[in-house]
Amino acid sequence: MTALCPLVAHAKTEYRVEQMTREVSLDPNDQVHRVTVYGWLGMTTGIRFPDSFNAGQVLCGQCLEMREGGKHEADPNHATQYNWLLDKRPEDRFIYLRPAMVPDADTPPSAYATNIHILLDGGHVVVVDLRLSARQDDTKQVQVQADALVTLSLPYGTTLTGRLAEERKKMKAEIVKQILEGSTQMMLQVMTPATHCQDIRWRRPYRHDKTVMRLNQLCHNSARSTLWVTFTVENRGATVLYLDGATLEPQTDRGGLGESVFAFNQKVVPPDATADGIALWQLKKVQPKADALHRDSTDAWSLRLIPSDTNRTPVVIEHLTF
Repeated sequence: MTALCPLVAHAKTEYRVEQMTREVSLDPNDQVHRVTVYGWLGMTTGIRFPDSFNAGQVLCGQCLEMREGGKHEADPNHATQYNWLLDKRPEDRFIYLRPAMVPDADTPPSAYATNIHILLDGGHVVVVDLRLSARQDDTKQVQVQADALVTLSLPYGTTLTGRLAEERKKMKAEIVKQILEGSTQMMLQVMTPATHCQDIRWRRPYRHDKTVMRLNQLCHNSARSTLWVTFTVENRGATVLYLDGATLEPQTDRGGLGESVFAFNQKVVPPDATADGIALWQLKKVQPKADALHRDSTDAWSLRLIPSDTNRTPVVIEHLTF
């Protein structure tokens, strides 16, 4: 976002100033951040800090700091010329800078170059290379660029708000995991000691449409009225995989009418990540001339993984025998 100031005349040369508003992203892995900021005559430049940090100590040898009431008090013992006026607003996470005087033939813009060290909460240091926009006196009209506002930002996960959101996300995932583990444990307690499981992790994984499924266990109770399978889903695609559900169904109708339920430890699977799931089938109504005792290990079952993304087709594994 830019704006043009009216023409300003200095040393018989007219300058059209383009005020820049820009955002500079800081690297959270670094403790020291370096930023170049360009100011202009008669214009105030603001520097805004990330939401999770406040500007503490500001070290600037060529800056005259603004006191209460908008006044500047120069130190008579200060040998260095004050080229910049400094106004600190730590409560708003802002500092404001403005050139203190107009350069003349004996004071070129290069004399305004200085460094400001700003100490932030958390041990971070921002080094601002403060420069006066370059002027060209050999033309009658010159357009220069200067910073009206520079916003320093950090990635979302490193700010206070972002960290709180990440913590809530982790807590929610942990609660879901505990619920899933608790539900599985309750099912196992109900079904034991008449529960029979076979470990099938040695089987080759099933691959379909950049989705990989690995079966872990096939289990059933003694009456075969309740069957379930545990599995792992791996996302080999370049986009996030959203899981909508999973079903376990008999491939024949002699076993009776049942209900299939499922659970995942997470329904959002990023690329190269995995999710654990369980699909369970429970007998609800016995068909005529069929009951739970008629089912045996030769009956075939199918497991279907259903993604919510329409660009991915369901993964179907057939001929499972319990």
